[in-house]
Amino acid sequence: MTGCIKVGFTGTRDGMTTDQLAELRHRLSRPQTDWKMFSEFHHGDCVGADEQAHDMMRVLLARYWPLRVDIHIHPPKDRRFRAHCDEAMEYRELRTVRVWDEDDYLARDRAIVDATDLLIGCPKGFDLRSHGGTTYTIGYALKVGKPVVIIWPDGTVTMYDEDGKERKQDAQPTRSV
Repeated sequence: MTGCIKVGFTGTRDGMTTDQLAELRHRLSRPQTDWKMFSEFHHGDCVGADEQAHDMMRVLLARYWPLRVDIHIHPPKDRRFRAHCDEAMEYRELRTVRVWDEDDYLARDRAIVDATDLLIGCPKGFDLRSHGGTTYTIGYALKVGKPVVIIWPDGTVTMYDEDGKERKQDAQPTRSV
């Protein structure tokens, strides 16, 4: 498909807030997004936000069956926080699922960014200077020139272009019902 891009996802193992979930669902289910249609969805296979995003994609793909989106799972070597999304699903639900080799957390986070055209990040807090995999991945994406969409805990959104410049901030977040 021409014009399709590959989307990466990163989020906290504590899971997304209700507002982040609503905004992510809104952005992934829109027929036309700022990044057009996407052909791949990559995540890190950790409990919490990765697992929530994976489940959301399963529901969206079941609802919009003609939509062709391949799921790419980048599992961590450390299995303590692994969600095992590949084991908990029926493969017939999705067109293609690719499970990458296990890797250390930060190497896996870089692989997600390197394999995609845009990163969606759902951090736990509002400070990107904090230490953790989600903020590391967002920082790495900005460093290597990937567009980034940050969905903050209150559902507001900040977007950065490939030059690391803030493009716009959505004034009205999608609130949960």
